[in-house]
Parts: sequence; C-alpha cells; structure tokens
Amino acid sequence: LSNVGGGIRARFAGAGGAAVAGLRGAATSLGAGALAAVTGASAIGGGVLQQVVSRGSDFAANRAALANNLGGRQEADDQIAGLRGVRGLGVGDGIATSNRLAGLGLDSGVGRVKDLASIAAGSPGKSTSDVAEALADAGTGETERLKEFGIKAKSVGDQFEVTFKGITTTIEKGSASWQDYLGKIAASDF
Repeated sequence: LSNVGGGIRARFAGAGGAAVAGLRGAATSLGAGALAAVTGASAIGGGVLQQVVSRGSDFAANRAALANNLGGRQEADDQIAGLRGVRGLGVGDGIATSNRLAGLGLDSGVGRVKDLASIAAGSPGKSTSDVAEALADAGTGETERLKEFGIKAKSVGDQFEVTFKGITTTIEKGSASWQDYLGKIAASDF
C-alpha cells in the first residue's frame, strides 16, 4: 500500500508542480511581491496536500487490514459504515480498534467497538484504542491499565475478582471473558 500512496503522492506532486510553476511565471511578471505570495501559498498548500494524501494512505492501509480481518472488502465497508454511526468515535479509531480486537481473536463487530467507545467516553482523556489495549493486557493477566477506567481486578486461581463501582464480579481468565465483562459494564454503566 505504501507504493500506492507513493504513486498518489507523485501524481499530485507532478500536477501541482506544473500548476505552481505556471503561477510563479505569471507572478514574476507582476513583481517580487506577487512572486513571494505565490511561493508562500504553494508551500502552505503543498503541506496541506501532503497531509491529506498521508491520511488517505493511512485510511487505505487500515481499511485493507480490516478487509483482511473480516474476509473481504464489502465486509470492511459495511463495518466502516456501522462505525460511522457510533457517536463520539472517529472512524480511524474505530477501524484501529476493530483491527486490534480481531488481532486478539475477539469479536471485532461494531457492537463490541461501541462497548469500548462507551467506556472511553466515560473516561476523560482516554480513547477507544486505550480501552482496547487495556483489554489486550487483561487477556494476558495484566490488569494495571484497567485501573485507568475505574476497574480493579484480583487474580484468584483461574479466575479474576473484578470490582467496578463497588460491585465485585468473578470472571474466567482470558480475553473473551474480559470482552464480555466490559460489554456488560458498558451497557449498564456508560
């Protein structure tokens, strides 16, 4: 995909370069002030264009990974459409979270991403990706990051005693159990 992005950049740079050269020629005939204005505007515009192309390349790469995780481009497009409907969730963060959940072997559907987005929304300064990373850590037995979301956990044999808002629940160890637990508290408390 980086080659595709590079191709896009080269194509825009080539077209933009010709246009800027034409403007510079015209500005030169008008005087030094006009030439300086065109030169400054092209520098600013080039930076903006580069950011747009870079973000487009990032989106394309994340979309391709999502398509791979979900089994096809149409499935990825359907997922992206669903993610656009989640209030307070940027599409990029939603796709990244979906990809992270899939990478963990967990349910990466819109509902599960929405659960994590709800928890993030109730935790100032935290993103959906932050909650996904805390979930990833919890799946390996590392529960320290869950404290950032008000969740305390204590390992007891092959289970965890999890406390949130003064209510203690026992869950099995493993990422799927943590995902289910986070879904339940997202539905009831966020």
